[in-house]
Amino acid sequence: MPCPIAKGRVSILDLIVTPKSSSAIPVSNALRRDLVIQAALDPAVAGIEYVRTVPVGAANYLFDGIVVVRDGTRHALEFQHASVVRTLDLEGLRLLAIEKIEATPLSWTPTEVLREPRCTNARLIWECSRHRVRLDRRLGILDSLDCWGAMPLRNFDAPRADVFALACEATVDVDLEAKDLDGALIRRSSRMPVPRPRITGV
Repeated sequence: MPCPIAKGRVSILDLIVTPKSSSAIPVSNALRRDLVIQAALDPAVAGIEYVRTVPVGAANYLFDGIVVVRDGTRHALEFQHASVVRTLDLEGLRLLAIEKIEATPLSWTPTEVLREPRCTNARLIWECSRHRVRLDRRLGILDSLDCWGAMPLRNFDAPRADVFALACEATVDVDLEAKDLDGALIRRSSRMPVPRPRITGV
């Protein structure tokens, strides 16, 4: 059963801040928020970028899209949704913009974004994104991982909020597919910074 769409209106001013992006990412609806949070917590995603406009021809095209770097490839995230209908001309402009930012389209459906247990796990973890971890607890968690390798969440001698906060800052990775979050494997993040192309007008 898919995760229900988060209740409450998401303001266009709501921002997601993650070390995987060089700037805060605006989210204008609940589905985009879920998608960006999952990307921020996904160990396979090395970088995230918000692209507002792209120069296409003599004008700036309003792209308003999310690009993720995965396996060394830049992907422009696209929603497959009945409410998103573009004319052939607009679809052609969007494809030109995606080519200009050196990305390939990657389509997502609402069902895929809300798939369980990934969706609920990501939301629970991200609730701790602003939680501050004491230095001694941070060092304790990282020392345990260095000594024992990947460990289930329940095995840490630290509040789970501390572990989740480290996941939000991409210091550790959490298995988002775990049916029992307390049994989810936690491991050191191996993410490396990803260079981003600078495109005039973006």
